[in-house]
Amino acid sequence: MILSESLVIELDKIFQRMTQKEKAIIIQLAQANKPVTLHQIDKILELSTSDLLNAIQSLKRRLLLDIKQEDKTTYFSLNLVWKSMFKINIPYIP
Repeated sequence: MILSESLVIELDKIFQRMTQKEKAIIIQLAQANKPVTLHQIDKILELSTSDLLNAIQSLKRRLLLDIKQEDKTTYFSLNLVWKSMFKINIPYIP
C-alpha cells in the first residue's frame, strides 16, 4: 500500500494525540506478523485490565483496529493503513 505524504502527516498528528498506552498497543500491533489476543498484548505491555480495555475501546472507536472472532477468541490487528504507515515511518518502532 502506498500512502501519500499528506496522509502520513495526518496519521502522525492522530498518533501524537494518542495516550501512551494507545501508542504502546499500536506499536505492538504494528510489529506483530499476525493478529494477537488481548492476553498476548497484556503479556507484553503489562497494563492494568482497565487500562488495556479502555485503550482497546478507544482504538476501536477510531477504527484503527481490525477485529476477528475465531473459536470464541477475539484477535486484534492494526488497520492496514496504519500498518503501512509504520512500515514507512520506522522511527516510531523501538
